[in-house]
Amino acid sequence: MRAPTFDLTLLRTLVAIADTGSVTAAAKRLAYTQSTVSMQLQRLEAQLAVSLHERDGRRLRFTAEGERLLAHSRRLLALNDEAWSDMQARQITGDLTLGIPEDYASLLPSVFAYFHQLYPAVGLTVKCGTSAHLVEQVKAS
Repeated sequence: MRAPTFDLTLLRTLVAIADTGSVTAAAKRLAYTQSTVSMQLQRLEAQLAVSLHERDGRRLRFTAEGERLLAHSRRLLALNDEAWSDMQARQITGDLTLGIPEDYASLLPSVFAYFHQLYPAVGLTVKCGTSAHLVEQVKAS
C-alpha cells in the first residue's frame, strides 16, 4: 500500500484562505477562480474525510481539524519553499558589510535571519551609526 501524500497545491490554497480570510480573496491571491479554490478545499476535505471549515453567514471559519491542518500546512509549505530555493539557488559565498543608520537597525533582525536562510555561506557584518559616520567609513575604506 502506498503511503498517503498531501498535495501541496491544496495546502497552499488552505493557507491562502486562512491568510486572506475568504475564498474570494484567496482566489485573487492565487490567480484562480473562486470555484477552483472552493473545489480544492472540498477535495482536501474529501481526501481526509473531515470537515475543515464551517460557514458562518458569508464568513468561513476553520474547524478544530482545519486549524490543526493549517499549522501542519504552514510548516510543510515552508519546508517545501526552503528546499525549492536551496535547489534553485547558486551557492553564494563571501562577506558582506552593511551600514545602517541607528534608527533602522532595530527593525531588521527578521530580514537578517531571512538573508541567512537564503545565503548561509555569506558572512554578514552590520555596522550601525549616524548617516554621516557611515559615509565617513565608506570614504575611509
